[in-house]
Amino acid sequence: MRTKDKKALAEASHREDGAEERRESSLRAYFAAFDFESRLVLQAISLDMWPAYINACRQGVPNADKKMVFDHFHIMRHVVEAVNTVRKRENKALIETGDTTLTKSKYLGCMAPKTCPRGRVSTSTCSKERT
Repeated sequence: MRTKDKKALAEASHREDGAEERRESSLRAYFAAFDFESRLVLQAISLDMWPAYINACRQGVPNADKKMVFDHFHIMRHVVEAVNTVRKRENKALIETGDTTLTKSKYLGCMAPKTCPRGRVSTSTCSKERT
């Protein structure tokens, strides 16, 4: 693979050649501009977790599933959203029984035990209630 191709592929997310339009077809066209060998030797592809990007990578890069790398920001965003969805569902069920344990608990998971309000438990650790 030519050095020029390596640099171009490495900088795919920063190019202004249509891939910035956030369309699957734009990214597929971008990968198609490189020969098969150039796409084959890619070791890693850093990308957004947007399904269109994932699909385009799978179609345009051999063994893409083994080469895709997602940054921790996007992974943690999905984790936080999933935890919050469960927290809301559990809170609703508890409120129906008269239990307000999880009321106003959205941000407790982000708190260290030392900064957690008195009488509340930080969900980020297995700490005991503060008194």
